[in-house]
Amino acid sequence: MKRVEADKLIKSLGNSSDEIAKSLESLGVKGIGKVAGKCPLAIALNKFSINNGRRVLIDGQCNIKYADNLESIGVEATQAAKDFVRDMDAGKYPNLDMVK
Repeated sequence: MKRVEADKLIKSLGNSSDEIAKSLESLGVKGIGKVAGKCPLAIALNKFSINNGRRVLIDGQCNIKYADNLESIGVEATQAAKDFVRDMDAGKYPNLDMVK
């Protein structure tokens, strides 16, 4: 997958939590729930989106921020992305959890 803008990447992953999980699994992305910089969605953003060389993280409220200064990257997470983060943190997707 080529690097794209963060908002386009988030939207392209799916319109529901389950669709996003399937997309991340097909991309081979795994992570750790409840860890801002290790969320599979944050890992996908770091791997596949254009962040000007800066690492991003996603907090528990699904705010997408630059890891170096915790400022917003200016991209709003979709409702599906917010649902995915909540579900991942709740342990719904063990196949995406690199700890399990």
